[in-house]
Amino acid sequence: MIPLHTMTLSAQQLHKSLEYSIQKLINQEDIWEKARLHNPWFTHDNIRFALNAYHNSLDTFSEWLQREQIGHMIPSTGRTLGIIAAGNLPLVGLHDCLCGWITGYHVHVKTSGQDNILLPLVLQYMQEYYPNLSSYVRITEDFLKDADLYIATGNNNSSRYFSYYFRNKPHLIRKNRNSLAIIHEDYTIDELKRLSHDLFVYFGMGCRNVCRLFLPRPFSFDDFFQAIEGYSDCIHHHKYANNYTYHKALLLMNLDPHLDNGFVLLKESDALYAPVSMIHYSFYDHPEAYQTFIENHKEHIQCVVGRETNHTPYGQTQHPSWWDYSDGINTVQFLKEAVI
Repeated sequence: MIPLHTMTLSAQQLHKSLEYSIQKLINQEDIWEKARLHNPWFTHDNIRFALNAYHNSLDTFSEWLQREQIGHMIPSTGRTLGIIAAGNLPLVGLHDCLCGWITGYHVHVKTSGQDNILLPLVLQYMQEYYPNLSSYVRITEDFLKDADLYIATGNNNSSRYFSYYFRNKPHLIRKNRNSLAIIHEDYTIDELKRLSHDLFVYFGMGCRNVCRLFLPRPFSFDDFFQAIEGYSDCIHHHKYANNYTYHKALLLMNLDPHLDNGFVLLKESDALYAPVSMIHYSFYDHPEAYQTFIENHKEHIQCVVGRETNHTPYGQTQHPSWWDYSDGINTVQFLKEAVI
């Protein structure tokens, strides 16, 4: 048997195995249904969107490796990376696995109870194409122990627990983040329609989903409601509808002013976070207003959507590049430096 620390991964084979795995799962709607029954938020539309997003990004996989100065052969570090994966979106933990592999780690993945069908299956299919990968991956639903370093994704409460538990090992702990959008005074209906994808894909449950708007004064909510009408069917999803009904009842009981178009609630608020089925907004008279907000909340913001060069274009929050790392922390750089 070849010692693990002397084995190498081929970057090309890793790329091809991912392509094979994603393509195979794209054609297995029976598996999608199994995942949906296990986690109702994983609708067929959301699974299809996630798979297509990965598939479409494969064209830039090699560019990612070049940016991160990854060679054709990836020697093993002989070290183990423990990944505690999130499960709020389909396959949300896959990117961390790939970051681990391209830096030469053996990856042990604790799957989320919310995504313990799709992610393990993708990893299994990758091993079908490239059997050597089986030496680099282990999947478990038990808590990870004895890894050399850890990546854990959770909420603000769990992050404190993770930070304490892994305090003696190198670790990258991710917390809650949210995204916001700036609508400019000369906005177009097309921009608002593209923004609707940032608001409603995955029912707005991802950190890259927009849940806070900065609006020019004056602003036509009629234009906004018309532009997002394409997502009106989300109210027919029972879990989304339960959120909508619950938060609407709270607004009515508390006599909070709000706007309601029958499938989403808009509330004027300075808060960055808004729960599923609700969008917070505020008006601005000068760009300094949202610029100051962004600066003051930069540790809690994942994406800023708008026209400026450093902003994510409308409609693109759920189409990140490989190098658009969560929390703005370069995962590959963290893993490289941890080897030293």
